[in-house]
Amino acid sequence: MDEPQEEVMRFLKARTHGYIDYLAGIVLLALPTWLGFSETATTVAYFAAGSHLLLSMFTAYPLGAFKKIPFPVHGAIEIMAAVFLLVSPWLFGFSEEGSTRNAFVIFGASLALVWAVTDYRSASISASRYHFPESQDRIAA
Repeated sequence: MDEPQEEVMRFLKARTHGYIDYLAGIVLLALPTWLGFSETATTVAYFAAGSHLLLSMFTAYPLGAFKKIPFPVHGAIEIMAAVFLLVSPWLFGFSEEGSTRNAFVIFGASLALVWAVTDYRSASISASRYHFPESQDRIAA
């Protein structure tokens, strides 16, 4: 039986997604310095970076440190973050700052692309093993 179209498009697994998450957080922290963001844009970038890194640390996927947030919930939050980044230049009044605006739009679009190609069910078994070790006994039984 053929796989549904959605399955074909969602090829990015949890571990790879985690690496991208941490890299994205670090890049978002560095962008204000690299591109000379205004104070407002810098504040928004730091807020988004900190939020993204915290989300990553608390996600129940292979690279999560605390494994409290299910990976599909991470995905739902991440698509909202992508939209937030896309509209931030207009929402916070720095849309006239060309390179800053473009950085937010590109970053938001990139985050949406990562969301679109991630298999958010790929961490479900891993998360139970990491978060609830006793659940593996029930699965094996």
